[in-house]
Amino acid sequence: MKKDNGITLIALVITIIVMLILVIVTVSFAMNGGLFSRAREGSEGYRTSQFKEAVAVVKSEIYADYYSGKIQSSQITAGYIEQELTKYLAGSDITVASCTGSNGNYSITPGGGTIDTTAVTMVIDFQQTTASTNTGT
Repeated sequence: MKKDNGITLIALVITIIVMLILVIVTVSFAMNGGLFSRAREGSEGYRTSQFKEAVAVVKSEIYADYYSGKIQSSQITAGYIEQELTKYLAGSDITVASCTGSNGNYSITPGGGTIDTTAVTMVIDFQQTTASTNTGT
């Protein structure tokens, strides 16, 4: 008596049919389920957050440079802020499309690639206020 240890043609055909069904369902979900559009939206949101973080870091660096005496408030212009942001964003494809404003109020618009081009506002206020303590009396 001969013993068969191999796979039968019917089992192979059934396996191929099941795999084709899985491929069709996966591709259908990817195309119609919005998988790619959600990925693009997520990428745009990440890049927008990255730009806002860059603005916050540069603002902190400006404050640190000002309070350490490295720069004077008169040196802080829209051009200076744009230059510092460009240095910070070097190596990224996010750019500074424009930086406008003066006297501590600046509007910075990102550019480059897919990114929300809504301007980010940076307010720089060097006026020092004295802290008061509440003694409860």
